[in-house]
Amino acid sequence: MNNYIKQLKYKPLLALLAIAIVLPSCELDDIPDPNNPTIESVLQNATVDDLNNLVAGTESGMRGGIGTYYDNVGVIGREHYRFSGADPRFTSDLLGAANATLDNNTFYTTTPWSSRYRVVKNTNILIEAVGNTELISEEQRQGYLGFAKTIKAHQLLMNLTMMYENGIRINVDDPDNIGPIVDRATALAAISELLNEGAAHLRQAGDSFAFPLAGFDDATTTDADDPEPFSSPAGFLKFNRGLAARVAVYRENYAEALTILPESFFSLNLPFDVGVYYVFGTGSGDQLNPLYTAQNAAGEVRIAHPALFLT
Repeated sequence: MNNYIKQLKYKPLLALLAIAIVLPSCELDDIPDPNNPTIESVLQNATVDDLNNLVAGTESGMRGGIGTYYDNVGVIGREHYRFSGADPRFTSDLLGAANATLDNNTFYTTTPWSSRYRVVKNTNILIEAVGNTELISEEQRQGYLGFAKTIKAHQLLMNLTMMYENGIRINVDDPDNIGPIVDRATALAAISELLNEGAAHLRQAGDSFAFPLAGFDDATTTDADDPEPFSSPAGFLKFNRGLAARVAVYRENYAEALTILPESFFSLNLPFDVGVYYVFGTGSGDQLNPLYTAQNAAGEVRIAHPALFLT
């Protein structure tokens, strides 16, 4: 009986060994997980779809922490008051109540700061991926680069506006070897150069982008007789030049600003709401507008500074 049990144990093992000897060995290709893509999967021979996903992620990321950002600059600038039942620091730290000082390691500092740099990271990946693929045309390449460098400059400018003389980091391409925090003047010069680089790319990007731009496609840069969408390279260039003119003013280069301004979408004859917008939605996985609070909402409200209504 014991011998029979031993035979039952060994026969399947012998059968498996025989199969392993007879069947040829096989190799599995290293295929990126589409549900958990890695940075490496888009840095070599990225397709248009790969690059467009980076564009969409960049646009989506621009909305991160945006409510806290505008509360920071608005409250400190005395444009409005932010009353929050969840966090009283909007009316203490940001207003300097009872000799309160700003905290360099709390949500109103770290949330917008990190959100902007996440977008900068996305643009850096997009720039590197575009430089390492042969699956797009040269005009498409210029379009991606013009978009990436313009948005990167915009995000850096937002953080600089928030931090002002405290400065920001410009060189963050290598996360293991990030550059120093530079002063405001140095940061503005670098942002100006980045915008100029983006403009040069956009001028070589042809008549249309290879990617859609939410928030840019519905707006036009000129009047109804000569509409030009911001979602085209020429229209996006005007957005770029608008930012460049603003940076020139911040640098007190007023003559330069006056030279750049005609290349932007600015016009005294256009409606005040002409421009580009963040897009929010109620769909699954989308994001609600954090700047919106329902009228007469309890505990969460933004109130304009009374000085705005004085004549």
